[in-house]
This record gives sequence, structure tokens and C-alpha cells, in this order.
Amino acid sequence: AAPATDSNATGIEAEFQLYLNQLAADLATVESVKATAAELTKLAQLPLQALRCIHRSCDSNSISKAIDEARAALQPSIDLLAKLGQQMPAGTYYKYHQLWREPVQQLCMAVTFISFLESDRLLSLEDAASQLGMAGDSDGGGGSTLHLDLEDYLFGLLLLASELARLSVNAVTAGRPDLPRRVADFSRHLEAGFRLLNFKNDALRRRYDGLKYDMRKIEEVLYDVTVRKLE
Repeated sequence: AAPATDSNATGIEAEFQLYLNQLAADLATVESVKATAAELTKLAQLPLQALRCIHRSCDSNSISKAIDEARAALQPSIDLLAKLGQQMPAGTYYKYHQLWREPVQQLCMAVTFISFLESDRLLSLEDAASQLGMAGDSDGGGGSTLHLDLEDYLFGLLLLASELARLSVNAVTAGRPDLPRRVADFSRHLEAGFRLLNFKNDALRRRYDGLKYDMRKIEEVLYDVTVRKLE
């Protein structure tokens, strides 16, 4: 084979300079996405902190106040999700997904918790996504846009079930024996829905296994309320 000419060497160097520039750009993107995701992880706690006040006081006024505070606390996270959508290059959703999936699951829990408290209604994936300023999973375009992943939504619902089990216990102590029945009715429908699913995600399946313990706690509280005729 003929030796490489100066022209060929220059061409190779130029090609690798392009690779170097691309690697630098990729690294800058990763670092910016990581920084935003880390901030989101912190801020996603705030709506839950506001809602968890009702475990101590769950009269109607306290619940309304907690909902208002939680909605206000959601906005910074919604803004950060929009920022992530701008930082994420098209088609790279699943490349970076692990960086923000946990706070998004917590945010899903927050908006579905609010929906239960307001109307005993299960917030759909599409509605939850809309409230978070995200696309729904069906609109995700194969990872082309920042969207609410189905598994993250389901994780959020399982987190909600655990939170409702805790609320059921605390509501009786706080003088709201009507809440355990509302929690039980809602949770039974939720459990029935999950029974229809076939989990391939190991982490999701393990979380689902915990649902039966949440349901047992909920049913025990309701039984106690019924026997003691507290309603």
C-alpha cells in the first residue's frame, strides 16, 4: 500500500478534530442535563412535603391549604422539566432517562395524590403528563421528546398507594374516620388495574409486590373503623 501523503494526514487530523469537538459537545450536554436533573431531584420533594402535612391534620381546610401549597411547589419542577426538554438533543431521551426518572416518579405521585384528595379520581397518564408540562407516553415519538414514561407513571401510582395506606392510619387518629373508606375504595380499583398488567421491569414488579401489604394495611384500618362504628 502507498504511504499516506501529507494531504491524507491532514484530512485524518481534520476528521479527528471533528470527533474531538463532538465529544466535547456531548460532555457539555451531559453535564448540563446532570446539573438540571440534580436540581429537579431536590425540588421534587417540595410538593410531597406540602401534601404530607395532612398526615398530622386532615380536616377540609388543612387539605385545601396543603393542595394549594403543593401546586405552588410543583411549578419550579415543571420549569426544570421544560429546561431538560430544551437541553436534551432529539432522540436521546433514553440515554439520559435514568438521571431524572426518580424525581419524575415522585412528581407523578404528587399530582395523582392531589387528584385523589380533590375528587377521588385516578389521574390518567396523559393528564398527569399535562399537569407536569410533559408529553404523554403515546406522544413520546420513540424517545424524541421529553415525555412521561409509562413505567414512571406506574411507579408514581405505587408510591401513591403507600402514601394512602399511611394516610388511612393517620386519618383515624386525626379525627377523619371517613377517609379510610375513600382510600379503600380508590385503592381497590387501583389494585384491580395493576392485576391486569404483566411486569417485565424487575424494579416495578418488586414495587408492585409491596402493594399487597399496603392494601392489607388499608383494609385493616377500614375494618377497625367499621367495627368501632367510627364513621
